Amino acid sequence: AFEPSFSTFASLMQNVAVNQLDEIIHSFSVALGSMNGMRNFNYKNLVAGESVHTLDAVVNQMGSRFVPAFCQQVASYTLDGFIEDFELPLPTHIKIDVDGGEWEVLQGMRNLLGGDSIKSVMVEITEQGADNVAIKEIYDLFFESGFKDALKILHRNNKNTPIISDVLFTKNWAMKK
Repeated sequence: AFEPSFSTFASLMQNVAVNQLDEIIHSFSVALGSMNGMRNFNYKNLVAGESVHTLDAVVNQMGSRFVPAFCQQVASYTLDGFIEDFELPLPTHIKIDVDGGEWEVLQGMRNLLGGDSIKSVMVEITEQGADNVAIKEIYDLFFESGFKDALKILHRNNKNTPIISDVLFTKNWAMKK
């Protein structure tokens, strides 16, 4: 698990400890992105588990600017580089929910996507309009890497919010029914 927010990371670690999953879940307080280095993590607020924080940009997933409640310097890695540098086992299933930064995270894991270890990736996708180029790029990247879209779960939305859904992409793996 990767979580750059200090408040959410503390909550994540409490959950891992309470459920005695420390042998299974490896958690890192770093951001994932398209490059390695120190970056600005902009908090919408400091509440654990809250969303719509951003990496570098102060524009949320709906394209609106916001004034950060707090800005923290965080270490950012590509997932490809993090796994290689720290000699970690290759993941098989991945969930990406970074409130608009999904494309950047995916850019940093192109080698993994092109390999055979990953069986599924669940990505939260925000549709901002009927002609959203970013969504097409995400789908194209998965299709070019040998994945298929296996499931789409629409979040409950109202008329004032964009369409948000979780899309499951699979490669050489079928869900058991």
